[in-house]
Amino acid sequence: MRTGKIEQFKSLSQFKSLKDFNNNIEQWMVDYKNEFTKGEMIAFNRLKRYAAKVYGVSNVSINKLSAISKELDQGGISRSTFKRMLKKAKHFGIITVYDTERTDGSTSTNIYVFNCYSIEPCQKEQEVLQTPVQEDLIENQLNHHKTENKSKTNNKLDIRKDNAIKDIPIEYQDLLKDYGYSPKQIIEFYKCVKYATKYLTYYTDQDKVKLGLRALKQMIINKKLGYKVRNMFGYYTQILHNFLDVDYLQMVRNVTLD
Repeated sequence: MRTGKIEQFKSLSQFKSLKDFNNNIEQWMVDYKNEFTKGEMIAFNRLKRYAAKVYGVSNVSINKLSAISKELDQGGISRSTFKRMLKKAKHFGIITVYDTERTDGSTSTNIYVFNCYSIEPCQKEQEVLQTPVQEDLIENQLNHHKTENKSKTNNKLDIRKDNAIKDIPIEYQDLLKDYGYSPKQIIEFYKCVKYATKYLTYYTDQDKVKLGLRALKQMIINKKLGYKVRNMFGYYTQILHNFLDVDYLQMVRNVTLD
């Protein structure tokens, strides 16, 4: 691959926006952050910052990253630390590296391409939408699963007595209980909801419940349709953000029409 300005590598980007890129990185970190040392995470985050102009694509040099981290009093990034980070990121599938060369044939700065979290290929204009057929199918699946779980009621924990989830609305807890999720899992799911809406101050607890249940139903139907899920909390977060994006676009369109 011939070296050049970062703009010429736009075709390598797998993301529709900077927000989409950051969301995917957050989901990767849910799975693999603990696999990186403190120094490796500094290297990873510096590289990520240089992948914002072309979403998820960077051609920054190791020397430049190291110099910047020293200026920020982060102790610097050695070449060995960067290479260790890169080796792990490549192994986990987070980053793909492309070699480049100059016109004279000598090697130049590598191209670092961050990958989508989901196993399915990212589609830049894809939105998670429910058709009426999907809605009916979701409800049928929900009702069927609830019936199957009736016999297991006596084996479930009374999570309303668990102090760790006392602030989670009962309506939200009840549906996840019907699907056999543990108190710990319910806590993690609701954390995803709170994180996705943390800047939406106008969202009430009831709004969060509606959004959370809507995303849960979509996740269930996607799994029924054969979608492969690497990490259910990361996948759930992705659906939450997709719904929020669609709702925001609808809100903007309504304001424009008015």
